[in-house]
Amino acid sequence: MDGLNTFYQLLEEITQWEGLSTQPNTELLESNILDSLSFILLLERIEDLYGIELQPTQIPFAAWTTPASIRQYLIDSFPMQFTD
Repeated sequence: MDGLNTFYQLLEEITQWEGLSTQPNTELLESNILDSLSFILLLERIEDLYGIELQPTQIPFAAWTTPASIRQYLIDSFPMQFTD
């Protein structure tokens, strides 16, 4: 499984915003692309898809601002599930 491509596909599916993989610095929260409901859905889908556990209160806010920051957080926190 190509973890990062699957991540971008998942993010685009949940937000219904195409092109996030080619625009990794798009502000998801400030632009209201990722709202509270889609944020929870994204967490749940990432957990289910990759078999990991995410604790929202333990994740720095900055980790969820852009596709690139989410990607980097997942790579740093779960290197076995996510490869470059």
